[in-house]
Amino acid sequence: MKKSTSLIKTLLIAVVAIALVFGANKLLEPLQQKVEGNSEFASVFPEGKDFKEIEFEKTESINKVYEVTDGSNAVGYVFDATVPQGYGGPINFLIGITKEGIIKGIEVLEQSETEGFGAAIATSEFAEGVKDVNVSKGVSAGEKDVEKGQIEAISGATITTNAFLDELKTVVNLLSTLSENVEQIVEEKPYYVEKYEELLDDSLSNYTFEELKLNEESPEVYNANLNRIIKVVGKDGKLNSYILQMSTKGYGGNIDILTRINDEYRVFKSIFPSQNETPDLGGYIDDEVYKNSLVGLNLDKNFLTKAIKLRENPTGEKDILLISGATITSQAIQKAFDGAIEGLVQFDKVKNDEKNFEKLDVDALMEASEDDKGSKYNHAEAFEAVDSSKPLDKGTNDEVIAVSQAYAGDKEIGRIIDVNVDGFAGVIEYGLLVSNEGIVEDFKVYNHSETEGYGAEIAEDSFKDKIKGLDLSKTKEFKNGDNIEGISGATFTTDGLIKGLNSAVKAFADSKDAKVVENADSNQDGKDANSNSSTEHDYKSFKGVDEVKDVDFKSNDKVIKVVDALSEGKEIGRIYDAKTTGFGGDIEFGLLISKDGKIEDLVIYNQSETEGFGAVIQEDGYKNNIVGKNIKEIESVDDISGATITSEGMSSAYKAILEVYESLGQ
Repeated sequence: MKKSTSLIKTLLIAVVAIALVFGANKLLEPLQQKVEGNSEFASVFPEGKDFKEIEFEKTESINKVYEVTDGSNAVGYVFDATVPQGYGGPINFLIGITKEGIIKGIEVLEQSETEGFGAAIATSEFAEGVKDVNVSKGVSAGEKDVEKGQIEAISGATITTNAFLDELKTVVNLLSTLSENVEQIVEEKPYYVEKYEELLDDSLSNYTFEELKLNEESPEVYNANLNRIIKVVGKDGKLNSYILQMSTKGYGGNIDILTRINDEYRVFKSIFPSQNETPDLGGYIDDEVYKNSLVGLNLDKNFLTKAIKLRENPTGEKDILLISGATITSQAIQKAFDGAIEGLVQFDKVKNDEKNFEKLDVDALMEASEDDKGSKYNHAEAFEAVDSSKPLDKGTNDEVIAVSQAYAGDKEIGRIIDVNVDGFAGVIEYGLLVSNEGIVEDFKVYNHSETEGYGAEIAEDSFKDKIKGLDLSKTKEFKNGDNIEGISGATFTTDGLIKGLNSAVKAFADSKDAKVVENADSNQDGKDANSNSSTEHDYKSFKGVDEVKDVDFKSNDKVIKVVDALSEGKEIGRIYDAKTTGFGGDIEFGLLISKDGKIEDLVIYNQSETEGFGAVIQEDGYKNNIVGKNIKEIESVDDISGATITSEGMSSAYKAILEVYESLGQ
C-alpha cells in the first residue's frame, strides 16, 4: 500500500512538472515568435514590432504578405516577392513598405545575376538606393528621387533593373488594395489600330469593331497577359473574328501581341507591334516564318489551360516553336497564349451578350495614332541644315517616337529620326538627321538628365562627332566597342543610346516607302517658328491690363510670345509668355513686367503638376513669392519643396524671359 501511494505521488509530481514546463513554453511561445519575427524582418521594416501573415489576392510572383504593427496599430506591410526572370534567373526578395508608400528596406534572398553587374541588386548600396523612396504615386528607375518614386538604377544592368522595377510595380499595385494612401499603377496599352489592316488583310472600312467591357460582377476575362478582346463584325452584321491583344515579359522587356482568331478560337494571324528582343535570337518572333508557324494554333480544345507546349519541331495544334537560343522569349510567348486560353474560358460565358460590348471608334484612334507620328521637337532649331520637316506615316517603334522628312528650302535632304530611351537618370531624348543613303549627318540631344562628368557627355560636341557618319543602311546591329564607342564610366547611358540607334536602324528601313502625313500639324516652319506663335490667352486676367499689342522679338526655346500691356491706352509694361517642362508635362505661363523690370503679375495658363508639390505654382503663395521682385533678381526665387523638376523648369523659363527682356532693352 505504501509503495502504491509513493508511486502515485511520484506520478503526480511528474505530471505537475510536465504541465509547468509545457505551460511555460506556451507562455513564452508568443514572445519567442515575436523576437524571431522581428529578427527575420528587421532589415526591411526595423520599426515593426509584430508581423502577421495575411491573406491577399494571389498573384504569380508575390509569395507572402505580412501586416506590420507598431505593437498596436498597423503601420505597413512586408512582401515576399519573386522577380520571375532577371538577367540570370528569378530574384527572390523581401521588401517593407509603410501604409503611406515609403519603402523601409529591401533584402534579396536569392539571385543569380552577373557579378559586377546585376548581382549588385543584393548589395547594401542597392538597398540604400531603394530605401525611403515614396511609391504612393508611382515608381521608376534613375538616380533616386524619393518624392517622385524613383529608385536608383543599377549601372550596366538594364535587364535586372527593369525586371525588378516591373515586380515592384506588382507589389505597389497589391499595396494599393491594402492602403488607401497608395495609388494603383495603371499603364494604358495602346490599341495599335494602325495594325488592324495587317491582321485582317483588308480595309478597315469593311468592318465595325466592338471592345469587350465588363463590370465588376462579370467573370474575370482579362488577366496579366490578355489585355483586350475586340469583336470584328462584317458589313453583313455577322461576326468575322476576334482580335486578342496580349502582353508578356520577354528577355528584352515587354512584348505586345495582336492575334486574330475565329469563332472557334483558332489563330488566323499574329503580329508583334512592340518588342525589344535580341535580333537573330528572340527577335525572330517578328520573322514571317515564325508568325506563320502560329497560324492554326488552337486556343480552345476543351479549354485546357496551360496547354501550350514548346517544341523544337511543333506539330500539334497547341504546339509553338521553341526558338533556338531564345528560351526566355519562347516561354514568354507560351505564357501569353496560356493567358489567352485562361481568359477565353471566361469569355465564352459572356460573348453572346451584346451589352458586354462597346463600339470602338477606330477612326478616332487612327487619327490619334497619326497625330502621334508628328514630332514634338523643333527640327529647324535643332539641326542647322534643316529649314522644315513633315512627319512620315511609317517607321515608329518602341524607341523611335517619330520619323520625319527633312527639307532645306523645298529640297528633301533626308529623314529625322526622333528617339526616346532610358538612360541612367531618366529618359534621353535625341534626334538623328539621316541622309537618304542612311548616313547620320547630325546628332542632337533634345533633353537628358544624365550625370555630369559621366553620361552627360552624350550632349557634348565631341560625342556628336562619334555618331556623325554612322551608316544606318548597312549596319545590322550597333555594339559597344565593336562599331561604336560608348561613354566611359556610363554603361547605362551607353546602353540606352545604342538601343535607340538599333531602333533607328529598323526605323530607317521601315520608312523607306513612307508617305508624308499632309494633314499633320507641324511646328517646323522655319528657324524663327517660335516668334510667330499663334498662342492666344486672355490677357485681361493680368492685373490692370485691358489691351495688348504684339511685339517683335528674337525667340528662344522658352519664350514664345511678347506683347505690350496697356491700361486705358497707356503702356504699363510687357507680358512675356513662356513654355517650360515640369514634372507632369508642359507648363505655360505669363509674366507681366513693368518698364523698370518689376514683376507685376504671374498667370499660369496651363499645368499638370502633382497636387501638393509642383502644382503650388498655381497658388497665391507661390505668386506672392514672385510678384514684386525685379526680373534681374529672379535667381533669388525659392525652390518648391519636394518639386525639383518643377522648380528647375520655372527657373529656366525665368532666365529665358530675362534674356528676351534685356534684348528688347525695355
